[in-house]
Amino acid sequence: MLPKPVAALGLIVCLLMALHMMLGPVQRARFDAWLREMRERLHRLLDFRGRRREARRARAETESLIRRVKTGNPLAEGDWEGNVFRPSQFDGDKRKLH
Repeated sequence: MLPKPVAALGLIVCLLMALHMMLGPVQRARFDAWLREMRERLHRLLDFRGRRREARRARAETESLIRRVKTGNPLAEGDWEGNVFRPSQFDGDKRKLH
């Protein structure tokens, strides 16, 4: 069951290498660019699980961060003025700097 597909793959590789040797420099460069593009497409096609896994991990990390921010830190008590957080630990002495 496995020898025939492996043999077919080997034949395809040999034919591509023979074609590559017969081409001139300009056609060879174009052929190499085409092969790189096909390799990239194949890599993107086969890497869909990795992207899903990465997206799932990033989503979980983001949700965890949002949950931590919403619950708040008990050590950091203070007031929000717009988007500025003023900790209550700094509400002590207001000294004049100059």
